[in-house]
Amino acid sequence: MSLSRPARIHGPVRTPVYGPPLPVEKYCDLCYQELGRAYLLECQHAVCKTCVQALLGPHAKSLDSVECPLCLHLSHKVTELEVEPTTQNLGSLRKPTSSIDHPVLACQSALHVSTRGHGRQSPAAEILCIDTGEFLCKACSRGPAYKDRNNVPIEVAAEGYVLRLSREIRAVNAGISELKPLRASFRETHAKVSESLQEAHVRLLQLRGTICDALDRRIQQLEQDLEKLQDGYEGNLLAEEEALLDMICAASDVAADVGKRVAHQGALALLSEYGDLEEAIQRARQGLQETSAHMHSPQPLVIPAIVGEDEVLMAIRNLNYKTGHCLVGKVQSRCSSALKERVLCCRACSNVILDLDALSTLRAVAKHRKGALCGVPIDFLHKDGVLMDLDAGSPQSRRVLCWNCKREVGRWSETDGELQASLVYISTNAVSAGSLERKRN
Repeated sequence: MSLSRPARIHGPVRTPVYGPPLPVEKYCDLCYQELGRAYLLECQHAVCKTCVQALLGPHAKSLDSVECPLCLHLSHKVTELEVEPTTQNLGSLRKPTSSIDHPVLACQSALHVSTRGHGRQSPAAEILCIDTGEFLCKACSRGPAYKDRNNVPIEVAAEGYVLRLSREIRAVNAGISELKPLRASFRETHAKVSESLQEAHVRLLQLRGTICDALDRRIQQLEQDLEKLQDGYEGNLLAEEEALLDMICAASDVAADVGKRVAHQGALALLSEYGDLEEAIQRARQGLQETSAHMHSPQPLVIPAIVGEDEVLMAIRNLNYKTGHCLVGKVQSRCSSALKERVLCCRACSNVILDLDALSTLRAVAKHRKGALCGVPIDFLHKDGVLMDLDAGSPQSRRVLCWNCKREVGRWSETDGELQASLVYISTNAVSAGSLERKRN
């Protein structure tokens, strides 16, 4: 692809954690090294040439598609940046950047603080008292008030804080690495759900040519229900994926900002901002841990089958997509809230086994087609399960089975059109309402 040059280097619009903003336009957002030859991605993250080559692999010949390692955005437009050559390295912790360094700090001991009002200038601080948190000059650190305390040079104290913040940054990056595969799972599940929904549309279109005008009107309603099912499930997936992406981006920005400060701040600047930096990195780490604990891989959506063409006219009233459940993260919702019907649920496994409204259809078949019920497939009453045991029992009484656990939940009498069911309960929202003995006269 063609690369436009030159382009002004600028970083993403981000709010710094604390203190003055770092000159992020000069540094790689991934390795923190100063940019020599770099590329600007569509997400406005600047990445050096070395990191881009590592992302694409050694045999890549074009930059047509690059996934940002920080926010996971797929960039199809990569702009090459012109950066002034420099020899300074972000890894040099002992060479602070003058633009973000603080002035020399004066001694904070009580002796020098009391003399400032008389026009006397306090000497520069070179020692940090760990016990009191005061910056001292060498003379005061040897005085009687501080000689027995834990006093260390400022540079030594700063190195300790640098190591602690570096460990926190590594922990945040490790948490980000654990959540990245979860987003790939969202993508894969979304693709499978879309394919499944497309296949469901194809099955509906094939069925359209075999039914009468009345069923054609029912098909149009089914298509609307399927679209609601698609919008509900895909909308839930995309919302959870967006929330996951926002958490990863926020943690990445915090880690990058703190990392650059650690690498460039002077000792005094680092010590003055250490508390704020540590609080910011701990909040990012806590957010990643909470997201990892409560976020789960999405479950695919199962589209139920539709009855064959020979039973279409009988099944017009009962032909429907059952209300489905999807669990994505901590959100549990119904994919089609419009399809709320009374159903019978197995008391053993709580699965839906029969639509109560379907009993009138079964009774009508038993009344007008004497003894023909045993030859009519009725698996359309619930997705892919066989509800009626057609090979066992007397010709006038058939066992009703749960399609999931295969347990007998009742018996259907063809003689008087009764359903004797003792191991089921009525439910509109999968809530038990007690045992049932349902009769249709």
